[in-house]
Amino acid sequence: MSVTDKSMHTLLTSRSARQTIILSSERERSVKTLYVATAGSSDPTRASIPLHAAANGSVEIGDETALVLIGDATELLSEETLGAIEGVGIPPARDLMAKLLEHAVPVYV
Repeated sequence: MSVTDKSMHTLLTSRSARQTIILSSERERSVKTLYVATAGSSDPTRASIPLHAAANGSVEIGDETALVLIGDATELLSEETLGAIEGVGIPPARDLMAKLLEHAVPVYV
């Protein structure tokens, strides 16, 4: 059984279990996601995956997102290297990083 209360929450109550689950019609809390990139230009696909997940996943749905570049991934700070990285089945790293910067995603090194 479900009932909608005045605050636009949907209340689900189980008859067998005595619990009530509140489902909000609006996102009340933002999800915080930290992506860690460790691969560099030697493995373009692996280097692009965290950027892709952050830019085309978390950022697009409005999550609070940050990116950490560790080890070989620090090569992505070089515009020349970033421009050369194109993973298989993933948009170019330069486009992904541009999208992250456009949305003011913090990048830590």
